[in-house]
Amino acid sequence: MKLHTLIFVVCLVGVLTLATPVFGQVEEVPEVDQLEDLPVALPPDEPTVFPIDPEEEAYDPEMDLVSSDILSTAAVSADFARLKEADGLMKLASDNLVERGFEALTGDDNFFGISETSRVMMDDGEIVQLITTLEVQDYISSDRKDLGALVRVRLEAEDGCKEEYIFNLVAPCGDFSRPIEYQAVATSIRDPTTGAMTTRLEMVETDSWGTCMQRELKKCASPCVNALVTCPKSSWTAYLGCLAVRCGGCFVAKAACCTCNCKWWCKWAVGCCRR
Repeated sequence: MKLHTLIFVVCLVGVLTLATPVFGQVEEVPEVDQLEDLPVALPPDEPTVFPIDPEEEAYDPEMDLVSSDILSTAAVSADFARLKEADGLMKLASDNLVERGFEALTGDDNFFGISETSRVMMDDGEIVQLITTLEVQDYISSDRKDLGALVRVRLEAEDGCKEEYIFNLVAPCGDFSRPIEYQAVATSIRDPTTGAMTTRLEMVETDSWGTCMQRELKKCASPCVNALVTCPKSSWTAYLGCLAVRCGGCFVAKAACCTCNCKWWCKWAVGCCRR
């Protein structure tokens, strides 16, 4: 069975299951006046997550690297400065590090960015083009022991579908094997009285993109696996920059997969890597 057909069948079964009434169960409904003053938090605009079929989880499409560009430090620095002013999630993720005692580092060697374009051939022969962009800025704790980073990863398909993941990473005492990660997320809130919609921004501790990358890069060729140990760990930009160069196309493939996090629109192109 082709992957697209499998996904359709799983989705159809899930929809029919949700649509089937359950008889013989009576659920106690709270009084209306108990709910009047409660804000309503809408779930993220995300489709229902179904269990991953073993065949689907093993699906590992081959990504052909078309182009790879290391972004200039000046470009990444300017981009981050602009986004910290204009983008609420970037500002929140940066402020969160500062509130936890970290300082943003602004030297030329404290920024790293890479943008790679890849082509993926689907099981039906269709060729899809994807652009993966990674940008990183270093932060450091006040006692100079913990290494932090503000990270922005963007995955975009040629049909306009995209995924952006904004988060911060901390390597406690410089230990990159157990990173601490907080994601900047936006939640839609509906006012129960007026029906007006507002957006709440917050930092949420998440399963780590950094951990996902280390796990998935071990599936690459031996030079990349060795790089996980031998790349310099003086900062996140030094470490991720080294991995990007030494792992080549496999780095961007795994970065795209970990960023996608098995979401429906991108897992067919980059595979399924759960954070």
